[in-house]
Amino acid sequence: MLTENNNNKNNINNDSKYLAHLFFEELEKLRQENEKLSLENIRMKKKILQLEDENEQRLAIEEELKQFSEIIFQQKESLATAYEELEIKTQKISDAYTLLQQQEMELKHKNDTMFKSELVLKKAFTKLKEKEQLLLKVNEDLENLSIVARETENAISIYERNGKLIWFNEGFTKLYGYNFEDYIKKVGDNIFMTSVHPDIINIFDYCIENRKSTNYQIHEYSITGREIWSQITLSPIVKEDKVVKIVAIESDIRKIKRAEIEIENQKILLENQNEILKMQYESINASIRYAQTLQQTIFPDLEKINEFKTFLIFRPKNIVSGDFYWYSKIIDKENKYFYFAVVDCTGHGVPGAFMSLVGNSLLNEIINVKRLREPSLILHNLNKKILRALKQKFNENTDGMDIAIVRLQKKKVYTTVTFAAAKRPLFYYLSYINKLAIINGTRRSIGGISTENNTVIFENHTIELSADDCLYLSSDGYVDQNAANRKRLGTPRLQEILITNAQKDMEDQKKYLEEFLFQYMQDEEQRDDITIFGIKLV
Repeated sequence: MLTENNNNKNNINNDSKYLAHLFFEELEKLRQENEKLSLENIRMKKKILQLEDENEQRLAIEEELKQFSEIIFQQKESLATAYEELEIKTQKISDAYTLLQQQEMELKHKNDTMFKSELVLKKAFTKLKEKEQLLLKVNEDLENLSIVARETENAISIYERNGKLIWFNEGFTKLYGYNFEDYIKKVGDNIFMTSVHPDIINIFDYCIENRKSTNYQIHEYSITGREIWSQITLSPIVKEDKVVKIVAIESDIRKIKRAEIEIENQKILLENQNEILKMQYESINASIRYAQTLQQTIFPDLEKINEFKTFLIFRPKNIVSGDFYWYSKIIDKENKYFYFAVVDCTGHGVPGAFMSLVGNSLLNEIINVKRLREPSLILHNLNKKILRALKQKFNENTDGMDIAIVRLQKKKVYTTVTFAAAKRPLFYYLSYINKLAIINGTRRSIGGISTENNTVIFENHTIELSADDCLYLSSDGYVDQNAANRKRLGTPRLQEILITNAQKDMEDQKKYLEEFLFQYMQDEEQRDDITIFGIKLV
């Protein structure tokens, strides 16, 4: 029990200690809280003091702002008053500026009016000066005209618009023989009655209506019966845009008319002579054309040549030609010869044609009649006969001819060609090697130069050709033809054409040669007779 009470005491003591401990802890907490509150209270007091200070400052600032607002209000009222005064002054200035502009416009208008008036006055003054100068010039011209009218040999007369004569000068009196009063009494006072020209009214009216000078001619007689040819010029005198007078100036054209009559007589004479010449020309032309017909009869018919293929370019410069081509087929025992020749006689036209007739006849005589066979001997005899026929040993005649002649003798495998020439070449084409070669003839013409013994040696040249080979004989007309730049076509160019076309048919070769010549000549005149004879072996 005691123990139990002791235990209870101990328990109560322990509880009391615990409670005391709790109390002191709580008390400590309260003390600490109280300190915190004290500190907070102190801070609050400081804050309150600070706020009081700030409030005092705010109140002081508000007081200052209030005072400043009153000042601003006062200044605003002052500014409003000043602005109203400024608006009043601005309106006054604007009104003054508007008035100034109106005055300036009025002043400018007055200046423009004065300037225009000044221009009008200047123009009027200028026109006045011009009229003064014109008047001086008119007076001067009238004075000069008066002197001219008195001194000139021409007859000068003046008429009203209705044609009435009002004055004429001494020249008129000298031309017709009348003074003014006698002319009015005996001839008349109006140009429509006195003029012998049938259309005088229309001429006079034309001068007035168009205000232009016009001319006409008259043929009449003076008081003494002297013939008069005159050219009259009517000129209008215009005043204030109206024709008031007509001045007539007559020029004596008797010498001109006599010359015209002489010219007309000469014209008739020339026309008659021209008609005679025309008839003579037609007669000569007809004779030349007949000569052409005769000349064409001597040319061989190439269509009868069957043993060879040929082409011929034959272009005379005139109607008849100084060139001619020649062919003959000769059968002599066992030999068969074919002769081809191209001959270029001195000159062209009729003289050349006469020489071609002589040359053709002599070749026929030498080869077909005398039966000479060698080309060189043929040319030798032709030379002798030309010298003899033209009697060149006894006169100054130098006519002659250049000739290329070939003799062809066909054999089994090849053809022998013998060539001789006087100043003309032979071109021949070797088909198996595609080559064009040339043999030049003897540098001596047939005829033209007389020698005592006539010993001129013409050389023979012999070659052998095969089928498809070609020969070309020509006069110098083709190579001597010039182009527009005066440059000759030339032998090298002809050779180039021949080698380029030698493998073609003969007609194609001919066509190319003609077309090339045409293009080369263009509008140039043909200079000479042109002949090219092409022969192809078959």
